[in-house]
Amino acid sequence: MQLARLRTTQLLAALFAVSVCQARTTQAQGVADANASVPFDAFPGGLSDRYRFNLARLFFASSEAAAADQRALVAALEAFARTSAFVTRTGDSMFESLQRSDSLTGAVNRQAAYLSLRTAVDTRDVAAQRALDSLGGVADPIIAAFRSTLAAIDDATLARLMRERPDLRKYAFVIQSARRERGHILSADEAEVYPALAGHAIGWQSALLRTTIASTPYDSVRTPQGYRDMRRNSNELLSSPDRSIREAGFRTSHKALESRRDIFAFGLVRTATARNALARVRRYADYPEESYADRYLTTAQVRLTLDQLASAADVNRRYERAQIAWVKRVAGYDTVHSWDITMPEPGTPVPRFTITEASRVIQAATSVLGKDYAREMAALLDPANGRLDLIPRDNRIIRPGFSTGSVGYPSTFFQGRFEGFFPDLIILAHEGGHAVQNMLMTEAGVRPVYSAGPAYFTESFAAFNELMVSDYLAKTAKTPATRRYYLRQFLDQSTEIFKTAREAAFEQALYDSVAKSAALGPDQLEAMMQGAGSRYSVWFGVDSAARGERTMEWVNALQFFTRPLYRVNYAYAKLLALSYFDQY
Repeated sequence: MQLARLRTTQLLAALFAVSVCQARTTQAQGVADANASVPFDAFPGGLSDRYRFNLARLFFASSEAAAADQRALVAALEAFARTSAFVTRTGDSMFESLQRSDSLTGAVNRQAAYLSLRTAVDTRDVAAQRALDSLGGVADPIIAAFRSTLAAIDDATLARLMRERPDLRKYAFVIQSARRERGHILSADEAEVYPALAGHAIGWQSALLRTTIASTPYDSVRTPQGYRDMRRNSNELLSSPDRSIREAGFRTSHKALESRRDIFAFGLVRTATARNALARVRRYADYPEESYADRYLTTAQVRLTLDQLASAADVNRRYERAQIAWVKRVAGYDTVHSWDITMPEPGTPVPRFTITEASRVIQAATSVLGKDYAREMAALLDPANGRLDLIPRDNRIIRPGFSTGSVGYPSTFFQGRFEGFFPDLIILAHEGGHAVQNMLMTEAGVRPVYSAGPAYFTESFAAFNELMVSDYLAKTAKTPATRRYYLRQFLDQSTEIFKTAREAAFEQALYDSVAKSAALGPDQLEAMMQGAGSRYSVWFGVDSAARGERTMEWVNALQFFTRPLYRVNYAYAKLLALSYFDQY
């Protein structure tokens, strides 16, 4: 995609609106105040009890039924593995193997979704985590071996099989995708040891991250509503009209992360080193080459995209300077700090939404996508269906939000803590978009093997939801002040493309660096992030590092640890989403 062809009419128009508008102290009508004396309840009237997963309805009647299903699934996988020698014997055997692989993939996805949700709602559920690990230990090498068999098929054999069974064309793309990896097939000896090697090399990062975050001490911040901390109340603290509260929240977060910076650095560097080594076993130059290839990209293409975004980053710097100028004008500050950018307009309450209001907004904003989309979104958001889990409680995993689903079973949405702030609404709209896409694919009869393409496509649909929601709220705002608030949110989401580019550039620099030397620590990682960030933003560089305001950003993207090199998907996704919005 050529950036020069990306129209930014809407973005620049909104930028102009924000940069020239004069602050007013109009009180918004019908908007809950985040700092009001009466505590805000996102689930009024006892609604909170309804927003919990009903896993028995969605998946299995009991954990015993799930375990029995998994035993049968493992037996089917092992039986499938024993037939691998006969895959290419005839066109019929090839077609039958592809059908079985397809069906088994769907069954594995369903079990994995169920088990991951059990561990999310109760981190003490050790049995679910063990079952999930065990299933992956069986399924992953068997499915990988089948792909290797497909990849090894020569042209003459494939032509013969296609003649014998013409409807193999139904799986033509599956075969083609596997054959792209022909130069990276493991030998029999390598294939035997690779899964265990990979498990030891990259199977520990998520656990390290969970335990590190759980043990990281966050100081409390005193507010008029009581004591708060950034782990649980970041939206409330950073949107406070009180500058001292915003600063305290910002600084306590940095202090907490810095107390574990050596552990975070260890995890990142060891992850990159291990993944590069595993990629070389499969005869890739490094992990970026392997990871990008899985998304039909090359390292050169990714570097070019990130360079093009850097060359276009002046629009982001203009917006950042406009934000700074706006804060100076409305608040009278001589110096604007990072924690000031999230301040509300003086005299204007921060909008908050009950879960019912949030659901209504999302449905209204996305209604233009058609009746099928509207039907599936309504079904997801209806608590009677048991597909949402939004209520904090003991032993629940701490995560902002995620959607679990594929095709063939109900998709779900988990949110760590829905408190009705705008970011909560956006997470619900984004992840809800993923869930709806899965259900629409199921309705359309998409097979499991075709349900997961390059992630930047599905992320682009979710990012489009974000833009539509903030645009809808700006257009339907009842006061100029609330309209300005939502325009700011729209611009934040639009210019987030440069944030994701910065993160992707940092990760690329990390993998480049560990290929030369694994002797990297937190100081080197900080320098990498500041260098990457300075290409896209006024908030990064040597001066920023000296002030300590935008440091430790190399920790804030959890996917650096849990899904390395995933952040580049968001850069491409934001490009696509902005293009969709321009057409919309």
